[in-house]
Amino acid sequence: MSFDFRIRRSGFSRITPFFIVIPLWLLLASLAMSQEAEPIAVSSPTVAEQISQAVMDLDSSKFTRREQAVRDLWQIGLPAVQALEIVEGSGSTEVRVRAAGLLADFRIGLLPTTSRQDRELIHRFRNAASNVRTKMFPDLLASLPTPWIEELLTFELVPELRQRFLLQLTQDLQHLPRFTSPEAIVELVDRTNAAMPAGWKRNTISMLLFSPAVIIVPN
Repeated sequence: MSFDFRIRRSGFSRITPFFIVIPLWLLLASLAMSQEAEPIAVSSPTVAEQISQAVMDLDSSKFTRREQAVRDLWQIGLPAVQALEIVEGSGSTEVRVRAAGLLADFRIGLLPTTSRQDRELIHRFRNAASNVRTKMFPDLLASLPTPWIEELLTFELVPELRQRFLLQLTQDLQHLPRFTSPEAIVELVDRTNAAMPAGWKRNTISMLLFSPAVIIVPN
């Protein structure tokens, strides 16, 4: 018995390493095969890297690269806002102009998902002479959401015209439900008061509060 036991012990001690080596070999082989079967994907630039490169290209000596940079930043959309705000205040003249144009679109609500018709309408309005903007404003009221119109009015530099547009906005049947209380009128003027002269806010609030549309609508 002791002889047989020693043989089994001896055999076990010799066989054990064999059974340990085989699984390790199979494991290494399977890992190698899996790496060959699944090629490593080439890493693509992150959004941050795309923004950084596009912002630098805004100041490129090549016109085509500058134009492509604007298109790239437009397609990226809101994630590019922070970088654009930085170069809007510190870049070269052309970079500032291009950055300001993109930011103006984003702040109004113009994004890559915005319909082409709405984008063209807003761009025509922004770039038109004051008398043309006056004629176009009813089209904006009929086509655009209230927040877009409000943001668009912050770019209106003629104080009297901005007042007139606000009055039309608060009397338009489509947008009127947002402005049926004195508090809503004051908040509207606060949101659209940027770059206006002293006294404009007070006069505009008074004009809007005593407009017929606001007076006749019950709270």
